[in-house]
Amino acid sequence: MKLLLHACCGPCSLEPTRFLATEGTDITIAYMNSNIHPASEYDRRPSTLRAWADRENLPIVEGPYDVCAWEGCVGTVASDTYASREDRCRACSRMRLEQAARYASAHGLAGLLT
Repeated sequence: MKLLLHACCGPCSLEPTRFLATEGTDITIAYMNSNIHPASEYDRRPSTLRAWADRENLPIVEGPYDVCAWEGCVGTVASDTYASREDRCRACSRMRLEQAARYASAHGLAGLLT
């Protein structure tokens, strides 16, 4: 099975990829994280992720770094006086997973895991 694994960095990908590889899963890593700030941190994470993925022979796809889209998504929830951190986290996760799901669907990947 071909699977798209959403990841924010290399360390969070270690255990899932080890387990999935033993199951014979064909893994592609998705780095789609407009929520990571500042931009220097956003840039640091995929370079570390790429170094690890290259050693593991895993492909990586990267979504656009679109802070405005992220702020618009989370800001919509945050503008409500009663919006909680939990509400903002759910909106952020939904946005990133929808982006990854669109990629998986467009590229014939059977599943999405985060």
